[in-house]
Amino acid sequence: PQDPVLNQTARELNTEVAEFVGILTRAARLEADNQVGSGLAWYLKARGIYPSSILAGEGINRLITEYFPAENGTAPTGAPSLDNDSPLFDPTGGAAPANASSRTNPNALDAELDFN
Repeated sequence: PQDPVLNQTARELNTEVAEFVGILTRAARLEADNQVGSGLAWYLKARGIYPSSILAGEGINRLITEYFPAENGTAPTGAPSLDNDSPLFDPTGGAAPANASSRTNPNALDAELDFN
């Protein structure tokens, strides 16, 4: 486009999106390497940048429920319920789209960032 303000805004957004994607990628790599604390910290950082991120929320939920369960299989004392109807971090209130899962949809990040 010929609009300099629009061009500048697009450049700024590209930088921010690249940073967000890098943070999510780093979180996923740390999770895959079983570096639970570091992975959780990076997912939380991504959540701080984009609070309604489904991918960041899934990563947070996955790490918390998989690595920090209470002995009886319920949420740790004082934590919110971890059942499927009320995840710890769900910006959609439990109504995430079926195609939003990063485990079942390799294009979930593109969908989340509206690239498709």
